[in-house]
Amino acid sequence: MVIIRQTAFGPAHPELAVSLTDLGGIYALTGKTAQAESRYRRALEIREGALGPQDLRVAASLHTLAYFYATQGRLAEAEPLYQRALRIRERAAGRNSPALAPTLEDYAALLHASGREKEAQAMEARIAAIRAEAPPGSSVRGGSR
Repeated sequence: MVIIRQTAFGPAHPELAVSLTDLGGIYALTGKTAQAESRYRRALEIREGALGPQDLRVAASLHTLAYFYATQGRLAEAEPLYQRALRIRERAAGRNSPALAPTLEDYAALLHASGREKEAQAMEARIAAIRAEAPPGSSVRGGSR
């Protein structure tokens, strides 16, 4: 799919970033971490270049790369990516939007893993407040993604 999209759209089209992210996920699941990281980073570069640094799809790539780093124990690399993804999503959707919940949850997990319990608990309180305000039946309200 990567080759098809690259041929059809070119090497810097946002559609190529979708395939690169998917391929990165496959590499991550199969333990090919260097290949996964390079695909995630390239997807982010493409989106930043084609869409601008404040696009929500850039935030998605930032979150994906941050999550990857966090699962690899590379917490110091993951944290600024989570922070940037949150800033983009907050600007786009508002500070109390349910759309923030997945990034907040993963960032809170990073804070726990870093031993920063007070910060993690504050973030979890924010998540709870967002869920309490979410409309009934919302997937965010129940805590699922």
